Amino acid sequence: MSFAGDLAELARRSKDRQTKPSPSAFRSRKVSVPGYNGYQNQVRVHGPDIPSTNGAPRSFLVFSVHGGEWTFGDLDTEGAVCKAICKGNNVTVVSVDYRKFEIKSPQLLQEANRGTQGSRQPIPHWPGGCLGRCPLGESVFDNLDSLGGSPDHVTLGDLSAGANFTAALMHRAKEAKRVLRGQILRIPMVVHPAAQPVGLDFSSYQENANALILSAETVMQFLNGTARCPQTPACPRS
Repeated sequence: MSFAGDLAELARRSKDRQTKPSPSAFRSRKVSVPGYNGYQNQVRVHGPDIPSTNGAPRSFLVFSVHGGEWTFGDLDTEGAVCKAICKGNNVTVVSVDYRKFEIKSPQLLQEANRGTQGSRQPIPHWPGGCLGRCPLGESVFDNLDSLGGSPDHVTLGDLSAGANFTAALMHRAKEAKRVLRGQILRIPMVVHPAAQPVGLDFSSYQENANALILSAETVMQFLNGTARCPQTPACPRS
């Protein structure tokens, strides 16, 4: 896929290229939960439908905040990965969507934070009570039984921009005294080029300036379109 074009066009082309994986041995459900500043976040829960065959506990929950350079990607683009994790490890995967280039940081982080921190508004259950309430935060920790989980088996993470959110949300969870089992940072974008510490070697932007998949120029296009300059006063977690 070419990255030429504005952010809206990139998001549309990414959506057009999606393929829908065939469901097998798990159930999926998409629901809306209250988001940041009145927006409704979309959440999809993938739950195992068969007993574990590899010793993995059913009580393990993985909360996924998808990547896509804050521009494209949604619950469908990450669906195959989430279902593979669910099926291959017999765990429940809760995938959280958020608005992208329509808003900028720190609102982007607030959106992902609200989608994962959740609220106390109940979500309709699957038959048998497979769905709980909004993911993570007080809601999920108060309703882990309905998700088949336990407080010491919750992990947060995903790819690229989702890994960026994960790193920030882990700080927020720590500040809120919520204990998570771990974080999954796949190809994380965690240091803005303008905020690189002096004296440390950050040569990847030069070494991969003309990378075929994601060039340095394209990375800056995404950052300039969605991220607040790190030198402006604001929350250090944004």
